[in-house]
Amino acid sequence: APENIPTADTPVPTSQGLYPGQSWGWDGVDRRRAIVHSDNNAGFHNSWSPVKKGWVKIFLKLFMLDWLNDVCLAQTNKGMEAQGLQTVSFGEMLRYIGLWVLMASFGCGFTVDDFFSTREYDEHDNPCLVNLIKYMHKSRFKAITR
Repeated sequence: APENIPTADTPVPTSQGLYPGQSWGWDGVDRRRAIVHSDNNAGFHNSWSPVKKGWVKIFLKLFMLDWLNDVCLAQTNKGMEAQGLQTVSFGEMLRYIGLWVLMASFGCGFTVDDFFSTREYDEHDNPCLVNLIKYMHKSRFKAITR
C-alpha cells in the first residue's frame, strides 16, 4: 500500500521494540501477495460469465472438452475397437461420466453392480435406491470402463 512506502527522509529504524529474531528490512517477498492468493480481476476468456447460465452450460465451459474428445474418447474408442465393440460417441461419453459422478455422489459403499441391479428395491437385500440401467446397460458401462 502506498502509505507503507517510506520516503527519502524517513529515519532508519532501530531494533528497539522488536521481538527476538525480528529485524527491520525487506527480504524481496511481498507478504501480502504471498498470503492473499486471489486475483481481484479474475475472469473468463472473452468476457464469458456464468451468470444466468444453466448447470450444463457451466459444466461444459469448465470441463476439458477438447481433452475429453481428442484424448480420452479417442483412446477409449481404440480399446472398444480392439474388443470388437461399437465405438463410443461424444454424447455417450458425457453420459458415462455423468453416471460416474452420480454414483460417486452417493458415497455409501455401493458397487457398480448395485447401481445396475435388475432386482427390485428392497431395504435389506437391495438397498440402492437408484437403478441406472435405463440410462446405459451394465455390460456397456463396464466395457467403456475397461
